[in-house]
Amino acid sequence: MNKVFIVGNGFDLNLGLETGYPAFYEYYLKQTSPTKVIEKLKDDISKEQFTTWADLEKGLGIYAANCSKNDFLEILKNIRYHLTAYLKKQNDQFRYTLSDSFLNDILIPERHLDDVLFNKYQAYRTSFFDDRIDEFDIISFNYTYSLESILGIKVRNSIVNIPPMNSRLKSGKLVHVHGILDNELTMGVNDISQINNDLFKEDEDILELFVKPEYNDACLNGNNSTCETIINNADVIILFGVSLGESDDKWWKLIGEQVAKRRCVVISYKYDEKKDVIEEPNMKRRWARSEELRLKKCCGIEDKSNDQLLGVILVGINKHFFKKPSIIPQKTK
Repeated sequence: MNKVFIVGNGFDLNLGLETGYPAFYEYYLKQTSPTKVIEKLKDDISKEQFTTWADLEKGLGIYAANCSKNDFLEILKNIRYHLTAYLKKQNDQFRYTLSDSFLNDILIPERHLDDVLFNKYQAYRTSFFDDRIDEFDIISFNYTYSLESILGIKVRNSIVNIPPMNSRLKSGKLVHVHGILDNELTMGVNDISQINNDLFKEDEDILELFVKPEYNDACLNGNNSTCETIINNADVIILFGVSLGESDDKWWKLIGEQVAKRRCVVISYKYDEKKDVIEEPNMKRRWARSEELRLKKCCGIEDKSNDQLLGVILVGINKHFFKKPSIIPQKTK
């Protein structure tokens, strides 16, 4: 059985890293603005209520409507420069150790599902999957090296092999689809429809810097094709810490195609601090259903009953998936 873990910024936040957009936003506003273009950008984004990186990326696509080419390129390069500097500081603060709990979440990702959904998964697996050793890959939307630290990977590249971890599990690849801190970091939109400037939609310089799939192809890094192959071969896809933002629409639609065309299970672990599953356990079904519908909408899956789908979507709300492992402060030299 092929498992694919897709992790977003929520994964790093779960580790205690301050890598969310709001934290970067506060940092960015305090940095010196080299030109009036950057000063105006900071003033304008201060009026917006962005909460996620996807919000910022979508917002920049809209902001392009009032920019010249040179100004927009300056904006993109300035944000990328400061984003890299900020995330490096966050990344270098800690190192991590692999815990038994973390390993078990890779071995048995369904173990945090509520009983009804867990049993549904088990019945589905028994009827479809064989007893071969499980294989797994990880697709990360993050630029940091938190996964490398946890998994003991010393090589820093957008695509690396995961070392053997367990006799019951065959390790595959870790792919940073958006690049890494030291190389090919990209941020932007999913496609030209998200750029509110018709001139930019035909400008190769803009497209290869601001449209994420185009950027990867222009870098000849193989990130797109590798991730496409991994998802297309997936039997189980586990989502954790992703915002399902429009700027990564390519990947949500690809997941939707997997669910629609073959027996693929999607397990989505969603954390929402406004939902208290201890105080209101009777709300679990309603909350899970709401998240399931949102996921189906993002993935372009027609909302039918699961019996009418080839695949299955299971949602866990506020579960301790990928629980924070032991954190050891980095030694200072």
